[in-house]
Amino acid sequence: MKKTIERAPGESVASPAHAPDMAAARPRMDWIDSLRGLATMLVILFHASVVVGRHGLEPWPPLLHLNHLFTPFRMAMLMVLSGLLVPKALAKPPRTYLLRKTGTLLYPYLLWTLAYGLMIEPAGLPHVKLWMGGSYLWFILFLFTYYVWALLLRRVPPAAIILAAALLSFLSPDDSKYEERYFFLMAFFFLGYLLARDPGRIAVADDRRLIWLAVPVVVILAAGSAIAGGINYKIELCLPVGIAILLVIGLARRHAEGRLWAPLRFVGRHSIVFFSLHYPLIYGLIALCLALGLGSVPAISAICFVVPAGLCVALAIARERHARLDYLYALPL
Repeated sequence: MKKTIERAPGESVASPAHAPDMAAARPRMDWIDSLRGLATMLVILFHASVVVGRHGLEPWPPLLHLNHLFTPFRMAMLMVLSGLLVPKALAKPPRTYLLRKTGTLLYPYLLWTLAYGLMIEPAGLPHVKLWMGGSYLWFILFLFTYYVWALLLRRVPPAAIILAAALLSFLSPDDSKYEERYFFLMAFFFLGYLLARDPGRIAVADDRRLIWLAVPVVVILAAGSAIAGGINYKIELCLPVGIAILLVIGLARRHAEGRLWAPLRFVGRHSIVFFSLHYPLIYGLIALCLALGLGSVPAISAICFVVPAGLCVALAIARERHARLDYLYALPL
């Protein structure tokens, strides 16, 4: 079986230029890829439902409510999965660590922000907020900064960082992207780091008794989110969100490494392709549908989920077969 190295969302599939890293790496945990693939598809589903608003259309309510069920957990889970890979990354020399994160996170962020600014951003490239995470790529920029913090604070106990980030999120203005949201997700990133430092901690997720506690918590929080129109980045709910993520991790560790999960593992391994390309594809497809006279929002949303996902799969396969295409998503440093 082919072995691949562990990487965070946004990191590159290993190309020949990364061969030395592959030789030293241990086999990747398939369940992480499976969960990342699931979260990635949920992000695409979310954008397929809401980007119609940028073309003057109202999102289809049933699809919007479906997305709101996952709002409290989706991005927090992606951050925990990324944090799980921090100890392995920090084992490298600091210079190697920073170069790798620059090449696999900051580089694709800047490249695809440039593309977004040229094709979609109304204010164009000079718009300062565009480069500060003002586009759909904000997640990758946040993730890069968290990896930098992990290096700078490597001698600080992760639990202390989690508490500080949680407090800062709590004290931040409601719905502020660069305060409340930033520190909320930072807390979950370092939660993943904390879990990964001791295998015994993540093993808690394997306790089947957790199901009896977690399932009612997940159902209540998801239903409340759907009713409220989406609950997200609220540190007051960090405990139920954390319990929900532990439940999903436990289920994935037991069941998400089989063949049925292979498509999601593929998406997880190539998450940077899907994150980079899905939004421009959705935006362009909506414009095309409207130009062709298709006005049904449910039909447009379905097209904007299926077609971009399929195109991203094709482009990910092409990337595996042609090493030069890797430069669209990573810079070997």
